[in-house]
Amino acid sequence: MKKMGTRLFFIVVFILCVAFGNAQDNSGCLTKHQLFKMQSSSLDDIRMFLNNEGWSFDGAKSNQSYNYFDYPINYDIVLWEKSSYYNGGNILLYTSAGKPNIVIYQSNSSCFNNLLQSFNVNKGKTNIDNDKLVTTFKEANITIEFREYKNDYSSRQFSILVYNSAALYQEIQILKEQTEALKKAEAEQKKIYDNALAEGDMLFSSSKFEMAKLKYLTAFEIENNVLVQSKIDLCDKAICEKLISKGDSLYNVNQYDMALSVFTEAKGCSKSMLSLQEKIKITERKILDGKINTIQSKADLYFNDKKYDLALENYNSILLLDKSNVYAPERVKQILEIKNILAKRSTTVFSYKSTNKNDLIQFQNLLMDDMKLQINKNKEGFVNLNYLISFDTLGNNLSAVKNISTSLTDYTNNLSNITSNGILKPSSEGGYFLASQENLTFDVKWSTTKNLFKSNSKGIFQNEYPNPNLNAVESFINKQPFKYGKYLFEVKNKEVNGKSYSDVKLVKYRTVGPEAAFFSMLMPGMGTLKVTYGKKGWGRFTCFLLSSGLAIGSKLYSDAQYKSYLGATSQADIDKYYNNANISHKIALISVGISASIYLYDIIWVISKGAKKIKDSKPLRKQLQQGPVQIQNQSISWQ
Repeated sequence: MKKMGTRLFFIVVFILCVAFGNAQDNSGCLTKHQLFKMQSSSLDDIRMFLNNEGWSFDGAKSNQSYNYFDYPINYDIVLWEKSSYYNGGNILLYTSAGKPNIVIYQSNSSCFNNLLQSFNVNKGKTNIDNDKLVTTFKEANITIEFREYKNDYSSRQFSILVYNSAALYQEIQILKEQTEALKKAEAEQKKIYDNALAEGDMLFSSSKFEMAKLKYLTAFEIENNVLVQSKIDLCDKAICEKLISKGDSLYNVNQYDMALSVFTEAKGCSKSMLSLQEKIKITERKILDGKINTIQSKADLYFNDKKYDLALENYNSILLLDKSNVYAPERVKQILEIKNILAKRSTTVFSYKSTNKNDLIQFQNLLMDDMKLQINKNKEGFVNLNYLISFDTLGNNLSAVKNISTSLTDYTNNLSNITSNGILKPSSEGGYFLASQENLTFDVKWSTTKNLFKSNSKGIFQNEYPNPNLNAVESFINKQPFKYGKYLFEVKNKEVNGKSYSDVKLVKYRTVGPEAAFFSMLMPGMGTLKVTYGKKGWGRFTCFLLSSGLAIGSKLYSDAQYKSYLGATSQADIDKYYNNANISHKIALISVGISASIYLYDIIWVISKGAKKIKDSKPLRKQLQQGPVQIQNQSISWQ
């Protein structure tokens, strides 16, 4: 019932369309015969026909896929269009070499219905889809489809398709088979791809990086993507690191040539070129050092065998390999000097100081050490000698004292011991003895004096001739907790080859203590002057004299006034002399009290101050009890 209803609906629509179509001018519509003709004609014939019929060329598209047949097929498409009030439309011609044409006529409703009327409706097959009504006719191998799209106001609303169904279905079948084959191949490739990745990952985790890379490259040939490329990069990095590690291992076991070869090979893969270049540089240096060491050992053997020409040749070879080498130039210089010495040794006497500097210094130090002992042991004395150091080309020691003058009785024996102990060795160069000489002059004199220094409030003073070591003495005195007092210094003046030295020792120190109170008993203020070394006391001394003088004067005046009082006859004189005598007596008593207070205070103050001075100077006095205090010690030296 449903099928019959559909057919009935189509017949009604067909009749209406025919009626409507008859009412219009359809002279511009393509006919069934023309469409069939276009399906089998060449492109040039079709183009000529359409041009004559007023169709306009609308372009061409190569190798395009359209889904008119629910499957993508690849054809070249040529398009024409025609527009008028009553008729018109588009023609899409699908062409491909060796294949029948496919004609798609997108017409207006009138042309569509006229063409549909030209077929036997009963022989048609009608299908209704959701979006279109399709009526299909078959004539021999040709299929004609009338497609009317529902609610579609585009150019394809009324489309007539004319095509060779056998050829088209065969084409579609081939395409389907190709698609299936492609899918199968893709699945196979996907399987190979997945297996290659899995095997590569397993090999990579086992540190078989070269084999893993081959697997990843297999996957990369199938699918070029970021994941595979990153895995290949990781393999390259691991291979490179493994290669560099191999080079490091070879380097660590001193296989430098093989290590250099590996590092050089790694240059093609390493991205850390700076560190690799440094490894190459260090390895090359090791190889170079090995070559240099070999040549140097050979050169040293020649040198030790006194084959100087062969040694010189090898040392120069080292300089050709390494211009920065330090050892070879020194040896070359030494050889040239030896050759020069050999040329001169028969006629030249060398300076012993230049050939045996250390021996000479040691000899001079022994002389000086012995002289220090002599100076410490004797308060005064002198030594003047001239010693000639001399060696011949056979290495014989011809050294001797040329002249000597000394105040020391046993010095000659000491000098003999010093000169015969073997310190002075023959001069030589390159195993050859050299004639050498050095004349030593040793002039020493010394004396000891004692100098007394006084330190008080006005400064530091010498009681004798000026001392050149005054600065050292003053500095020492000024550092003391209590610096006032008398200092006795022992000064030993030394002169060595015209240069002066001095040793200064404090041997005695004395300061004023509580005993200065005896001076205060004799005269108040005098003890203060003593204990403060003149800084205080004059004021107290003056006050005592003034108060004592006032007491004596007042007493004498009082006695005279009292005597006059006794001889006075008038009451006025009696009162006057009495008052004067009384006042003077009182002044004398007060003055006596003041004088007595000053006297007692000064004695007590001096005793206290003197005791403090003794306490402050105790460290220095205690130090002196253990021996002289060294103030300055200038050690003599050879000039």
